[in-house]
Amino acid sequence: MFNDLRSAVRRIEEEIEKLVEEQNRSLRATASRLALLYLQKERMEELLAKAETETVPMPLPAAPASPPPPGRPERAGASSVVLGRAATVIVEALERAGEAGLSGTELNDAVRDAQMSKDASEKAKTRLKRLGLVRHDELARRWYPLPRAEVGAR
Repeated sequence: MFNDLRSAVRRIEEEIEKLVEEQNRSLRATASRLALLYLQKERMEELLAKAETETVPMPLPAAPASPPPPGRPERAGASSVVLGRAATVIVEALERAGEAGLSGTELNDAVRDAQMSKDASEKAKTRLKRLGLVRHDELARRWYPLPRAEVGAR
């Protein structure tokens, strides 16, 4: 009778040891993953801080030889740039939003409200970003108009 009880106690102890070993492996894996995530976060924060302090010059395209097609020229320092309808809608919406900026979806909605497609909105956002007329914060997922002085400095 005591032997049966001792065997049962040993089996329970073995089961406890296995469970503790499994949990230790799981904790080590979780700790490794957390360490990797913290390293990635630190690296991204370093890159973000570096990007915020650097200014990258973005030259504007030369003025076309022929008269520009219909559209609204934009801002001081960018008067040679003529924007299409979708880009004009986006710039105007961003100027109305001010420092709060707008999400990509909100910009797409503004373009759609002007009877244009989402594709036109996406192409216009890309062009405006390339021309240095707007800024896209990928972390916040928001678009912002660049201040007039910043556009002229580029």
